[in-house]
Amino acid sequence: MPITNFPDPELVVIPLSQHTGTPCEPIVKVGDKVKVGQKIGDSKSYITAPLHSSVSGEVISIEERPHPLIEKNIISIVIKNDFKNEIYSIIQNKTLDNLSKEELLDIIREKGIVGLGGAAFPAHVKLKPPKPVDTLIINGCECEAHLNCDYRIMLENTKEIINGIKIILKILNIQKAIIAVEDNKSDALEKLKAENTDNRIEFASLKTKYPQGAERMLIKKLLNREVPVGGLPLDVGTIVSNISTVTAINDAVISAIPLIERIVCVSGENCQKPGNYRVKIGTLIKNIIDHCFSPESKNNNYLIKMGGPMMGRDLINFESPVIKGTTGIVAIKKNEAEFDKNRKCIKCGRCVDVCPMELYPLQYVLNSQSNTPAESKKYDIKSCIECGCCEYICSSKIPIVKIIKQDKLS
Repeated sequence: MPITNFPDPELVVIPLSQHTGTPCEPIVKVGDKVKVGQKIGDSKSYITAPLHSSVSGEVISIEERPHPLIEKNIISIVIKNDFKNEIYSIIQNKTLDNLSKEELLDIIREKGIVGLGGAAFPAHVKLKPPKPVDTLIINGCECEAHLNCDYRIMLENTKEIINGIKIILKILNIQKAIIAVEDNKSDALEKLKAENTDNRIEFASLKTKYPQGAERMLIKKLLNREVPVGGLPLDVGTIVSNISTVTAINDAVISAIPLIERIVCVSGENCQKPGNYRVKIGTLIKNIIDHCFSPESKNNNYLIKMGGPMMGRDLINFESPVIKGTTGIVAIKKNEAEFDKNRKCIKCGRCVDVCPMELYPLQYVLNSQSNTPAESKKYDIKSCIECGCCEYICSSKIPIVKIIKQDKLS
C-alpha cells in the first residue's frame, strides 16, 4: 500500500537509548520550547547517535518511560506537541560534490542516522570501517511476512535511494554497489534500474525466500564470501546497508533532515487500517493500535509484535514508543499450543533441516535443558541469526530463539 502520513500525536516520548552504543544525555530541560528537527540528546561517545525532536512544542518531562525493546523503563524526553510544526532549520551551504568524506560522516552523525533494518547501529561508525572494503550491498530483500515498507520506499523514493548510494560510495571510496531485491518485487527493481545512470551500481534479483535478507546470506549469495564465526561483513570486504537507511542518508546530506520519522508497516489480524505509515519517532504504540486495529486486538488472544512475525519482539507495554528501529507493528492471533514452555525436545531434527546457517538448534535446546549452555559454543551458537525458522517448525513448540538469545548472553 502507498505510504501515507500517520496522524501527528499529542505528545512524543523519545527514549535516550534507541541505537547500538552509548545512550544519549538530554541537552534540553523541562520547560524548554523545541522545534521539529532540533537536537535534544547527544553523547560524547563515538558509538552513539544524536536524538532530535519529531514535533514542535514543549518539553514537559524527562523521566523513565517504557521501552519497546528493553524490559525496564528508560530515561526519555517527553514533548507536548503544539501542532505549529515549526522547523529547526539548518542551511546546507555545500553541494555533494564539494563535501569531503569527513564532512559527510559528520552530517550523518549529526542527523542521528542509524541502520533502519532493526539493529540501529550508528551509520557514521559503520561507514568508517577499520578494514578496507570493496563492495557495498544494498539490502532490498524484505523477506519477513507482513512487512513491505522498504518495497514502497523503492517504488516511491527511487531517486533518493540511488543518490544515497552515491553518497556512500563517495564515503567508502569504492567503485561497486549491488542492489539486491527479491523477485516478487520486480517492479521496484525495474524502477531502480530505470533511475540509475551510474555504472558502479549493479542489480541482483534473488529468489523470494525467507530469510533471504539476512546479511550473511546476501554476502554468500552475491559475493560467495563467508563471514567468519563472530565476524562482521567488513571482515570479508563488504558493507551491507538497508534501503531505508540509504534513503535517510540522502535526506540528511541533501536536505539536512534528521532522523525524526520513519516508515512503519502496520498489518495483521483485525487490522482495520493496514498500511505503510510515515510515523513520527516517539509516537506511542497505543496510538497506532487505537488508529489501525479493532478493539479485539488488545485482548489476550493476540500478540502485538514490533517487527515481523518471525523476528519481531512481543510488545508488552503499549505505552512504549516507536523508535528508530521500528519496522512494523503486527498483530498475530495466539495459538495456545505455541506457549507450552515445558515440552521436551523429541529430537526430530526438523530444526536442523530448515536452519539457513546449517546449525544445530536442537543441541542448543538440549544444552539449555541440561543446564550446560556454555556447551553451545562448540556448535557455533554465535552464528545464529535468530531468524526463527527453527522455532516455527519445532514439533514440540519450544521457544528456541528465546533459549538461543539467553545462551548467547551466558
